[in-house]
Amino acid sequence: MDAERLRTCLARPGSSVHMLGIGGVGMAGLALLLKQRGHAVSGCDAAAGPLTDWLRGQGIEVAIGHDPAHWRTTPDWIVRSPAVSREELELREAAARGIPVWDRGRVLPCVLAPYRTAAVAGTHGKTTTASLLAWMLRVAGRPLSYCIGGVCPGLGAVAHAEPSGDMVIEADESDGTLREYRVAVAVVTSMDLDHVDYFQDDARQREVFRRFMDQAGMVVYGADDPLTRELARRAACGRSFGVENPAAVRASKVVLEASSSSFELELDGRGMGKVSLSVPGRHNVLNALAAVAVASAWDVPVAKIAEALASFRLPLRRFEQVAAGSGITVISDYAHHPAEIDALLAQARLRGPRRVLAVFQPHRFSRTRAFKPAFVRSLSSLDYLVLAPVYAASEPFVEGGTSRDLYEAFPAGSRDAVELTGSLEEAWSRLREHARAGDLVLVIGAGDVEKIGDWAREAWTGNLEPLP
Repeated sequence: MDAERLRTCLARPGSSVHMLGIGGVGMAGLALLLKQRGHAVSGCDAAAGPLTDWLRGQGIEVAIGHDPAHWRTTPDWIVRSPAVSREELELREAAARGIPVWDRGRVLPCVLAPYRTAAVAGTHGKTTTASLLAWMLRVAGRPLSYCIGGVCPGLGAVAHAEPSGDMVIEADESDGTLREYRVAVAVVTSMDLDHVDYFQDDARQREVFRRFMDQAGMVVYGADDPLTRELARRAACGRSFGVENPAAVRASKVVLEASSSSFELELDGRGMGKVSLSVPGRHNVLNALAAVAVASAWDVPVAKIAEALASFRLPLRRFEQVAAGSGITVISDYAHHPAEIDALLAQARLRGPRRVLAVFQPHRFSRTRAFKPAFVRSLSSLDYLVLAPVYAASEPFVEGGTSRDLYEAFPAGSRDAVELTGSLEEAWSRLREHARAGDLVLVIGAGDVEKIGDWAREAWTGNLEPLP
């Protein structure tokens, strides 16, 4: 009944929809897709930001703060970001007036009907893989729509909508709504356990991914990941990618450099020659192969695929250099899972021997508690680490999941290189005191820790005098 009511709202041209948390990267993209379908879209967010400005430029009305007074008329329906508390006044008012409310993850799968859609899912690499695929299709001149959870410089926005054609979306598994998708191609990049606030164990997460795969026309999966490979065996049509194992799309003779990568590309057992990828990191080679698997199945010429790989630029906050000065280089990265931090540090070490310093802002209490030993193992190789307070992301407090708990999990003998701080401002102060010429500084986390990258840019960019 609930799904039928949502379909009724979506099928009504010109129906008004109000979006709570519209300034979030996933919500902003969905807002544009709904506007393209002819709905009257408005929204609000707790704070202004680049995406609220972008939405206004698209003709979407955005208010700051959460208040029913923002409604010029009563909306026909409401979309809620998972980051917005269910106790917000607007949601209470909606309940009192009988206005239907749906979470973003329920709505996005229902707006894909006009398109041939590739949905990119997985614990890691979704944003980069989706951006790579969209870039390949754009370079090939295809009519392209997309909705991606990050800003890719080449694409220029988090979303774009054409009336029909190919669609690339980033499909979020965090709340289980991945099971709602029925798409032409389901891409699964990886399947490490995450989002432990929703998934109590691996089995529940695997079941969501299994449903996602079972409902797709074709499944693109990593041949190097045993669990993904096992689940993909059920698929009626599967297309694999990998480096270590035989795969339909494979990279051999991989060369990893500080700012780029190269490899010999093989498609369905045929050598296609050497290609260059404009970004570094073994994990990005795998992300590129996943995108190639879809693009080649959709008949994008190999020459266009190679052109796109060579010209691709990573989404913002994916190994993004945000400052360079005083002999110091600052990289900002969205990594918030131990496996992502491992990939980030491997990428950083490609820049040669130097001290590596970092500030890490854990994301959610539940994730911090669940992966404490793995975080310690990943972060212990740093020369100096500053721990900022946990970014709760609207999650209630979880005992054992604070930054102090993480700090105390480090062996006593290694804590001399780890500092616990009470705010981002204090974390920046400690980082600035310790940094010296020649250092690589990493700003790590999925919350508002990126502010430190902004402060570093102001403090160090263009300052050619070495720090004392």
